[in-house]
Amino acid sequence: MKPELCVGVIQWLPAPGDAKKNLHDAIMAIEDAASHGVDLVVLPELWNMGYNPETLAVDAQALAETIPGPTTDVLSAAAAKLGIWIHAGTIPEKAGGAIYNTAVLINRKGAIVGTHRKFQPYPVTGEHLVFAKGTGITVIDDDELGRVGLVTCFDGDFSETQLALRQAGVELVIEPAAYDIPGAPTWDSWYRAHALAHGQFWIMAGQCGVNPSAALLGASQIIDPMGNLLAQAPRCDGVTTPGPVLLTATLSITNEIQQAIDYAAMLNERASRS
Repeated sequence: MKPELCVGVIQWLPAPGDAKKNLHDAIMAIEDAASHGVDLVVLPELWNMGYNPETLAVDAQALAETIPGPTTDVLSAAAAKLGIWIHAGTIPEKAGGAIYNTAVLINRKGAIVGTHRKFQPYPVTGEHLVFAKGTGITVIDDDELGRVGLVTCFDGDFSETQLALRQAGVELVIEPAAYDIPGAPTWDSWYRAHALAHGQFWIMAGQCGVNPSAALLGASQIIDPMGNLLAQAPRCDGVTTPGPVLLTATLSITNEIQQAIDYAAMLNERASRS
């Protein structure tokens, strides 16, 4: 990763089933992020279809598309026009007769450089009945972003996932999510611990607010390799929906950060030999 990288997270409550409005809102927010000088902007999980468990299957079936496809074409054009990286959260991807919950990473030239199919659908809200499984973490190497790991929401809750990210030598992890409120303790503690243990930056973008059948946590966060919160967005209390937020932070490789990265690498090397 380059010594300094300005990142932005867009947190809001997309409208379930209203892809046209959600895409309009996302583009407006991306343009705002670019005006604030971000190098990379990250959207939440399933932002284009919203996240209402009662209508999840219907919404996914109605709005699933290919990648590349109409939504990613618009986002690719925006990335090229604005000259920024866009992690397009996830969208429902139609492929081979199945629907996947798929993340897309787009570079400054508008090219799709990586996709990630969520491999741990969240059973509590019935995702396992809607989406086919991916095969594991996705790792992308880039001169600017470094070695990037892509996971989505529930993927990251597993120790096996964290181990795979560590063994892959990932420097930066990007995780879009639609975390529910009962998952707050995991969101608040688990990821900061793993950022510290493995010497990684984490960028985590969540939907936030109250839908008819679910309240989504929000609390989008950017974590450094010392386990510190560089920035965190408001969270939903289960009653009211916070307004849209652009969360920004600069990822800097300071001497302290490099020491934390080196220490984590030393511990992980010793663990791999034992």
